[in-house]
Amino acid sequence: MRTSAGHRRFRWIGGPTFELRLGPLTVLTDPMFSAGPEAFGMRGHPSTGEERAPIARIGGVPAVDVGALDVVVVSHLHSDHFDREATRLLPKHVPVVAPAEQAPRLEAWGFESVWGMEWWESLELGAGLDGLEITALPARHSADEAANEMLGVVNGYAIRHRTTEGDVLVYWTGDTVWFDGLTDIRRRLGDVQLVVPHIGAVGRDGPWGRMTMDAAEARRLMELFESARVIPIHHHTFSHYVEPVEALVSLVAATPLEARLHVLREGEVADPFPRGPRARSRPGNHST
Repeated sequence: MRTSAGHRRFRWIGGPTFELRLGPLTVLTDPMFSAGPEAFGMRGHPSTGEERAPIARIGGVPAVDVGALDVVVVSHLHSDHFDREATRLLPKHVPVVAPAEQAPRLEAWGFESVWGMEWWESLELGAGLDGLEITALPARHSADEAANEMLGVVNGYAIRHRTTEGDVLVYWTGDTVWFDGLTDIRRRLGDVQLVVPHIGAVGRDGPWGRMTMDAAEARRLMELFESARVIPIHHHTFSHYVEPVEALVSLVAATPLEARLHVLREGEVADPFPRGPRARSRPGNHST
């Protein structure tokens, strides 16, 4: 049986949103489709603390064929990760994966097939070869315990594509800072071909502290996943991001990490696995 291992692509839409095509299936993450100087609002601006602060989108919104999606995977339901325009545009029959405690909100918004997932739970999308295994992973929105509790649960995800040529595995961090659980994620996932971290150092200059990785933590993550390609997202697109992606580019310049870092512009497409898949075993210790 032949599989469509060659049909893979990664397309960054902007902010936390990307399309991942793996064989016959297309995944969309954290849909943010609003545009303009008031693309969405935040109850409290992470830098200024301003209540009900408008957030600008810098540039336009690349077109997304929402009718071609097989699943939408959501790290969490903060306003900068799932906006009103996405709620309006996404077909309500498209399956949505989200943190378990947030699934009822999606159902209240009219989505008909919502899978709420706890950390380390897995689900199968598609059958046999060319199918996907999606596993929810721990994330920590803040290093401060009180702030982390206030911000609520965030999921990262591992997305594994099975083919006759070998499996490939994508790790999408979601909104997280560095925490000790990342080393456990690395150990349990094993060989990862693509890491997609959220950077931007959101909140570093604000009253609640930093809520996503900065360049130093992203470099540390690259060192932890020592052979994976890295495509950073969650930078540049929206006005509440603090640290530009160039900070990470500068930090890894002239080091062995530089060759593994691939920075995209909004709407740009990349081959997520330019060196081809490598065979690997299933992650261990997962509940289903």
